[in-house]
Amino acid sequence: MAVQASIDLVGVNVIKSVFSIDGKHFTVQTSANVSLDRSGTPWLPPGVVVAMTTEQDLELDAPVDPAALSGAEQARDLLHSWYPQLHTPSVVAPVISTSDREGGGVGCFFSGGLDAFYSVLENRAEITHLILVHGFDIDPRRPKPYERISAGAREVAAEMGVELIEIRTDLQFLHTRHGNNWGSTAHGAALAHVALLLSPHLRKVIVAASGSYDTGNMTPHGSHPDLDPLWSSGNLEIVQDGTEAHRIDKAEAIKDSDLAMRHLRVCNLNWDGDYNCGKCEKCIRTMINLYIAGGLERCETLPHTIPIERMNRMHVTSGAFPFAKENLDAMRARGIRDAELEAALQRILDRTPREQRILEYRWLLLEVAPRVPRVLIGLLVQRLRTIRADRSSHSA
Repeated sequence: MAVQASIDLVGVNVIKSVFSIDGKHFTVQTSANVSLDRSGTPWLPPGVVVAMTTEQDLELDAPVDPAALSGAEQARDLLHSWYPQLHTPSVVAPVISTSDREGGGVGCFFSGGLDAFYSVLENRAEITHLILVHGFDIDPRRPKPYERISAGAREVAAEMGVELIEIRTDLQFLHTRHGNNWGSTAHGAALAHVALLLSPHLRKVIVAASGSYDTGNMTPHGSHPDLDPLWSSGNLEIVQDGTEAHRIDKAEAIKDSDLAMRHLRVCNLNWDGDYNCGKCEKCIRTMINLYIAGGLERCETLPHTIPIERMNRMHVTSGAFPFAKENLDAMRARGIRDAELEAALQRILDRTPREQRILEYRWLLLEVAPRVPRVLIGLLVQRLRTIRADRSSHSA
């Protein structure tokens, strides 16, 4: 059997693809405030990853760029070398000859985070567009937090004198249901999907790196400097930026930017629409980055006091341990004397697997569970509104 992707050109700004997997259909929709590429090329990256995880080949009904097809096969082979358990699918699709596009801009994915602001400021001279995606770190079914994030991104774009492209997609749900491999395998493919859709406007798209070669945390990941460029096409180049800098370097680079200090957004929990909750591991990690760099008090979007007690009991995923070590090493290397913070970081690194499990259960029970009913009610209300709207449109 094969994963079959059928492209549905809903409109200039809306593209759908129906993925047929194991006899079942799953529809992905991506929309934007600009026109989108109408070929099969943008569906190559997510299609390849899904085919790898479902152990099937991939068939696309829309023509693809030959350079993108060749790159996708190289990306497939690289992912397989990292994760040998993944299938190496063949890709069947009609090929179109490349042609010059009018798009000559340079875009940069912009979440408002530390990595994103660093890359935006470092490449400010050539960037013509910022790209904000609703559906990756912020659930597309949660409009409230996105509205504030979008407003902030519009302000940043206006002050920079560039255009903001806003993307909305439910692509992440495709990977959640067919592999649950968003972080390890699919994240970069999803970014590439968006970048390739924007090829009518852009010739290059910058992806901000989340890791650094200097700190040794550049491990195999869904978005990686060796992987992301392979998703490029003949008309659009995808590059990763910032691998030369660790998070302390990036904090130092942005701390004197009024723009960054007014709009820095690192939280991906966003409970109750918070811009930054100031309590999660990612918020606290960034607060420590800025503290070490001497810029925490300048940041208007994060608390200025690091919550030590919170650090002692907060859940920390295994992927975040290198960041705790990075902060601890930076404090010691710079001679920063803060016994409480140093001890808190060391306690995180010294946790046993049993302690990790207990803190995870505590987090789920005390922090996630009380919020679940409200989230479910919100989703139900949204679903009822959708059904009502569909009925109204059919009866009209």
